[in-house]
Amino acid sequence: MVRLMGTSTSCFRKAALAPEKQIGSCPEADTWRYHDNPQPCCGGFPQNGRRCRTGFHYREVETESSERYLDFSVGRHAKFAKNLSAPLSVEARSDPPKIGVAVTFPNNEVKPDDRSAIQKKTFTKWINTYLIKVGQAVDDLYGDLSDGNKLITLLEILTGDRLPRERGKMRFHKLQNVETSLELLKRKKIRLVNIRNDDIVDGNPKLILGLIWTIILNFEISHDPEGQASAKANLIDWAKRATRGYKGVDVRNFTSSFKNGMAFNAIIHRFRPDIIDYEGLKPENAEENLENAFSVAEEELGIPRLLDVEDFILDELDEKSIMTYLSAFNRMYSKVPTEEELAVKVYSDRINVDAKKIMNWLKSNIDRLEKKIYKMDPEMFEKYKADLQKLEKEEMPEKKELKEYLGDCYKNIKLAEAEDMITTDITIDKIDKFWEMLETSLAEKRAAVQAEKDRINAQNELADRIQSKAEHAAEKLDQIKQMLLHPPEGADLAALIQEAKQLLYNSNMEEDTRAMFSGVSALTKENHPRAEELSKEVQLISDELDEIKVRLDTLHEDLEQGAIDKIDSRINELLEQIRAKNDQLKDEGYGDNLQSSLRILDNLLTMMDEVDYLEPDIAAIKVAVAENPRSDQKQDAKIQYLDYEYGQLKSNCVSKDQDMREGVEFLEAIAELLKWGREQKEREMRFDWSDYHPIDHPYEKVRECF
Repeated sequence: MVRLMGTSTSCFRKAALAPEKQIGSCPEADTWRYHDNPQPCCGGFPQNGRRCRTGFHYREVETESSERYLDFSVGRHAKFAKNLSAPLSVEARSDPPKIGVAVTFPNNEVKPDDRSAIQKKTFTKWINTYLIKVGQAVDDLYGDLSDGNKLITLLEILTGDRLPRERGKMRFHKLQNVETSLELLKRKKIRLVNIRNDDIVDGNPKLILGLIWTIILNFEISHDPEGQASAKANLIDWAKRATRGYKGVDVRNFTSSFKNGMAFNAIIHRFRPDIIDYEGLKPENAEENLENAFSVAEEELGIPRLLDVEDFILDELDEKSIMTYLSAFNRMYSKVPTEEELAVKVYSDRINVDAKKIMNWLKSNIDRLEKKIYKMDPEMFEKYKADLQKLEKEEMPEKKELKEYLGDCYKNIKLAEAEDMITTDITIDKIDKFWEMLETSLAEKRAAVQAEKDRINAQNELADRIQSKAEHAAEKLDQIKQMLLHPPEGADLAALIQEAKQLLYNSNMEEDTRAMFSGVSALTKENHPRAEELSKEVQLISDELDEIKVRLDTLHEDLEQGAIDKIDSRINELLEQIRAKNDQLKDEGYGDNLQSSLRILDNLLTMMDEVDYLEPDIAAIKVAVAENPRSDQKQDAKIQYLDYEYGQLKSNCVSKDQDMREGVEFLEAIAELLKWGREQKEREMRFDWSDYHPIDHPYEKVRECF
């Protein structure tokens, strides 16, 4: 995590965060953005600094709490915190002597790449191998070096010098301690590139790793400030010489050459062959090889386990971590035999051991091949053939490679005038002579047995394939037959037919049947003993397949016809309902009085709802007719007639609804008029004509009804 802090008096370097991540804006400043690479400073300040137009500055600082902060050093900038965009969370804090605002970034915003994490772990372990001597240790590389004390201690152990240090805990004291360490390195003529004391105090991961690597390179690997450029070349040259001659090891770099662990084990075996069983290692067992090398080096040689097996699962390994680990072996075993001495020893050892092995192998196989082949049963013949193939494809290429290598060994021993180191009387010419004898015997045996056996094998394989396909086809056909003859109770016939057809299609039944007929024909021409039996089986399958196809076609036709019958029946039902409702419209009339008219209107509204419910049924019938291949003009005519009758019914309903509403409205007006007349009559009988006023008459309502 990173803490970003500001100051109004100096401009700090900005560490790289997520590209183009906008974290906040000041009303008086440009929008701030972070970039992967430092940008030129605005407002005339040094490069790698940032500020707003009001003079605000900030920078990135690593903390142990795994959080990132943006600190505002000028009090009036605290109000800008509310403008910071999500997902940032803001909290006010006081950081004497200036007031600021802390902005916490989510933990997953910045993650170091895998190699940086490996470097951090490796460098931490390396530092602790020295600090443990004075009872100290580093837990968090970025945080524990920030005050400069442990950095000074490390350099005192490496150089033997005594350095002054500040004991206070203020930022000034930390900066001074780190500066003391950097000045020592400069006095040792160690070049530091863009590393300043505030970078270390602020916990800049990249620059802290760079500083520790510079220390490792000069004090652990090079030991010569004037020869840093050749340190890598010297170390890889030492590794090449230490592993030369080991099978499965070819050191070309500090990454992929060490990925499977064989190189580490070879280095240990070169100097301590008694603690490593190199012949028992396999390049493909990378994890086991790495674990073996690291544990043996730690337990037997006392070399700290700076690396873990998990560090080697990356596609790109960390070169610096591997160089740091190898330097411990180089420091312990700096003397490696010369190339000439090593080569002569390797050549003579291989000749003395492997020449006898290859000669015994040649004689044994020549004797076996020269024996005559008597009549064998198929099982014995297959075993004999497998032995010949193993000899030719597996053993001979391996032995040929060994033979060629031994030839080179003989030449090099002769050039080195070291023939006295060879203890066997087997020469390369003798090995070549016996090799030619082996190739001749093998060719004769291979030509004698292969042709006829290939033909028999091909026929047997064909017969087996036909038999397998026939059994599979018979099983599928029986399954389909049972499905059609004995369907489950209440099963959907259409779904059953579709399932049966899908089974036929998925099993490639027709294609396999044609292939089986073709294969049986070929076996019959070759007079194969199983040809007649297989022919009968395939013919039976073909007959059953035809029978099932006919059955499916019949069922499908019945299903389609049944669907047509159902459609006709449903059309008739709907027509009957439509006619009945039309008759009901006519029979009910319009009513003799207001009460009967309201009842008829209510019934009409109910009928109109029922008529609307018929429309989805009619639409479904149209779809069913369109999708059924057996539908004809007869069904089309019925659908048209149904549409016509349904339309007439809806029209009649709408027309009667309008008439009924007008009639009810008229009857209601008449009823109101009659009521008024009765009330008026009673009023006039009681009326005092001495106090007369005009009375409103509702005649206009009656007139509106007409």
